[in-house]
Amino acid sequence: MDLCDAASAADALDEIRRRYGTITSIIHAAGVPTAPSLTKTTKEMLRVLNPKVTGVLNILDYLSRNNLSLDNLVMASSLSSIITLQGTEDYSASNLFMDALAMKGHKNVKRMLAIQWPSWKDAGMASTYKNEALKSIISKASISTRIGKRIIRETLGMSGVVAYSPVPPPQMARMVEEIQLKGSARQMPTVREHFSLTDK
Repeated sequence: MDLCDAASAADALDEIRRRYGTITSIIHAAGVPTAPSLTKTTKEMLRVLNPKVTGVLNILDYLSRNNLSLDNLVMASSLSSIITLQGTEDYSASNLFMDALAMKGHKNVKRMLAIQWPSWKDAGMASTYKNEALKSIISKASISTRIGKRIIRETLGMSGVVAYSPVPPPQMARMVEEIQLKGSARQMPTVREHFSLTDK
């Protein structure tokens, strides 16, 4: 399935409904990695934006066209919404779109949530980065797959935007400065939710 393609997304959702019946919740975790660079083409930036932006819009369009409603739509946002690495503004923008959408809501979704979380250990997009210094910093604030799943379970049923960070965002910003990335990130507003989680 290509979530960026409306017809492909619709076919997949049709098949899910045929097999399992009513869809009550969707977790939208599509995304592609971006490379820190200030010389990207429009095509390269759209490749990063589309899975999150076009992907979720295709889901919402499908719901509207078929007069369907969801109890929960959970979107995998990122702490990059509030701490942007220089040259990854395309990825940050895609997550900020999700955050804004979650705050606005949608008539076909009872509860819409964007989770701003850090990278996942040995999984997800951050694991593909080539810059070893950047990977080292990201790994210090990453979470395990087990914790990621628990965050989803504990936030399912919430609306709006929540953030989880094992490292305080200002500290993360200082870590980023060590490799001369966006030092001004520590000045940006942050949201922090406290979950009953430990990553042992």
